[in-house]
Amino acid sequence: MFPSRRHILACASLALLWAIASQPAASDATAEHQITHLLKSTFERPTAPLSVEPIVVLGDHAIAGWSQDGRGGRALMRRVKGEWTVHLCSGDSLKQSAVLKDTGIPEADAEKLANALAMADGQLPADKVALFGTFEGTVVIGGDGHHPQSHGAHPQQHK
Repeated sequence: MFPSRRHILACASLALLWAIASQPAASDATAEHQITHLLKSTFERPTAPLSVEPIVVLGDHAIAGWSQDGRGGRALMRRVKGEWTVHLCSGDSLKQSAVLKDTGIPEADAEKLANALAMADGQLPADKVALFGTFEGTVVIGGDGHHPQSHGAHPQQHK
């Protein structure tokens, strides 16, 4: 006995819904592009290009390493209402899952993000990774989901 047309359409619809539901909202590559664009459009200057790498993404959180003019740091990013925002800038403290947890990231995700960052750092030259630790203190930039307002330079570092 052959399945009815209705049965075939129902199965095809279920398969399509499953395929759509199992896809991430945006790929990591898309997130990396959006994060890079946001950081460069916010902080890059004509006389001081901004390098953004590595970027590790987990759900609605990401950490981006940046370097500019012989200095560097890390930016904790959050996706708010579908758009990436800079939550805060810091240095090597963002390598620690406990610090990430203190920013509101669930403990399991904080651990995964810290591990992904360690792996990504391992792919870069040691001198580049060392630059990320030159950012002293922590500067909260857009904790409420707003884009940073200062253009052309990173905010003053607070100790």
